[in-house]
Amino acid sequence: MAPIAYKYVILGGGNAAGYAARALVEGGLKAGELAIIGEEPYVCYERPALSKGYLLGQARLPGFHTCVGGGGERQTPEWYTDKGISFHTSSRVTSTDLAARTLLLASGEAVAFEKLIIATGARAVVVGGGYIGMECAAGLAANGLSVSIVMPDDRLLSRLLTPQLAAVYERLYSEKGVATVKGASVTGFQGAGGKVTGVEYKEAAGGGGGVLEAALVVVGVGARPNVELFAGQLELAAGGIKVDDQMATSASAGRPSPSSGPSASTTPSSARHDGAAGPTAPHSCRLSPPPYDYLPYFYSRIFALAWVFYGEAPPAATTLHFGDLQEAKTFGCLWLGEGGALVGAFLEGGSAEEAAVLKAAVTGRVAVAAEGLEAASTVDVLAALRAKA
Repeated sequence: MAPIAYKYVILGGGNAAGYAARALVEGGLKAGELAIIGEEPYVCYERPALSKGYLLGQARLPGFHTCVGGGGERQTPEWYTDKGISFHTSSRVTSTDLAARTLLLASGEAVAFEKLIIATGARAVVVGGGYIGMECAAGLAANGLSVSIVMPDDRLLSRLLTPQLAAVYERLYSEKGVATVKGASVTGFQGAGGKVTGVEYKEAAGGGGGVLEAALVVVGVGARPNVELFAGQLELAAGGIKVDDQMATSASAGRPSPSSGPSASTTPSSARHDGAAGPTAPHSCRLSPPPYDYLPYFYSRIFALAWVFYGEAPPAATTLHFGDLQEAKTFGCLWLGEGGALVGAFLEGGSAEEAAVLKAAVTGRVAVAAEGLEAASTVDVLAALRAKA
């Protein structure tokens, strides 16, 4: 089969391809001179709209087709047709022969060109499968990048998510094309001239490893508290400074040792925590400061899902899963401490009112009877908590 010939071919159907097509049209492009080959089933669209607007239902195609982001004309499928541009959607190039100036598609079709514009995007690697790693990986994947996550743990966000909860999100990431390499540590980066080209990793089990190709690397491995100035002078815990419920350290005169208090530097942080702890520390300089009373709260929006968490998730707690984890629409988990006291609660896909029920129940540390609630529906669990809170 003879190849279909074009003067210009743009390899890649992303945002850059749309702007390149506009420039060619403005430069006098004639009908039949340009073909664009993209793997997605859509013509070019602006990526920023995917971050929040698309997830919240505020942005939908054709509203954010290229080039509205740059103040230009909205290039819908009809725009390309009207300009005589052949846009090959859902098409993947399997091989290139630059000497012969031809591309071979997975369909078996060959495309010839005089000039080739390469706009294939980039591959990204995210180091760390925690909160930051998950958020960044979702954002990069939503912006059309090929993404891999390398993490030393056996599951995503292992500090919070149970194996059952993590499996739901790992399945979602896989469906979005994100690859996860678990139980592996990054040993180095490849590249030259200040540009990364690959990430080297080693697997903990078996001693295997490999290299992931990358043009962008996001390192989300947490933070190390700056406590070296106080080593040997203050009581430390889990890498941070131990404080009591009034944010006082072990050096505070007249105060008992903060043996049962939190660690200001190692408590998982959130904007609300930072905002609450900030005013408390100055108040602790007074003779009778109020106790630091804060309910940890975290949330995340990844792809089309959104979860909230209240309280703590101690490893020794009893976990109680509810809802449909297979459909991944509305589900969650409760963490029960001594006497069945509710110390933590996770909810995916719930309403603001349902989240408020969980918050009130955790705040009140209501007693929960696990019998009959394991694998119960979200409606039944919330009804039981609403009756107690």
